[in-house]
Amino acid sequence: MKKSLSHLFILISSVVLFTGCVSTSLTLQDKKDIVLTYGDKQMVFHGDIVKEEYVDLSPGYIYQYVTRQEEGTLLVYETTVLHENYRYNHGTLRTMKIIFDARRVETIYTIRNMTFFQIELKDGQIINTIVQQSLDDQLAFAYGYAHEQFLAIMEEVKKPEDVYRKVLKPDVFVPEDPDKAILSQWKPEMLIIDIIFAPVARMMMH
Repeated sequence: MKKSLSHLFILISSVVLFTGCVSTSLTLQDKKDIVLTYGDKQMVFHGDIVKEEYVDLSPGYIYQYVTRQEEGTLLVYETTVLHENYRYNHGTLRTMKIIFDARRVETIYTIRNMTFFQIELKDGQIINTIVQQSLDDQLAFAYGYAHEQFLAIMEEVKKPEDVYRKVLKPDVFVPEDPDKAILSQWKPEMLIIDIIFAPVARMMMH
């Protein structure tokens, strides 16, 4: 039976108030919960880590976590740390296209420095992805959201007057096996062909 958006939203997240500046962020708290902060609210996706991977793509280091949510679904959270004086060489959309070796990346909605993407892989699978990039050297993203869940999150964070930039496709990849949940394609070729990371001095010369 298809759950209503309001019922599903209650199942997957909780919203709490806190005191602080207006901002957006996507973090992994205590290596358990994925926390989406927007303005003066937080949305918490409660879960436990069931798989953890690490990729050394010096000058970048990638940390990958598969989390099993309270209702049993899986989400993937990835974050990166770059060497000092290195930055991402491209904008967020282009960066995500490289990371997933994607056929196309569609921007659905953007709130400050957080973007909701639908990423289409070369095999035709579509991934609902939330990406947060505060600075050129800070990137975090979570993916694997079901259609109803993804839509409920966007409806919660967006301003009433805003509209989506693209129509949301409902047929999406939802991971069921932790060993097959991570779909990013971090490879050494990214450093040479795509130049995904670049020294700050080089970027200043552009």
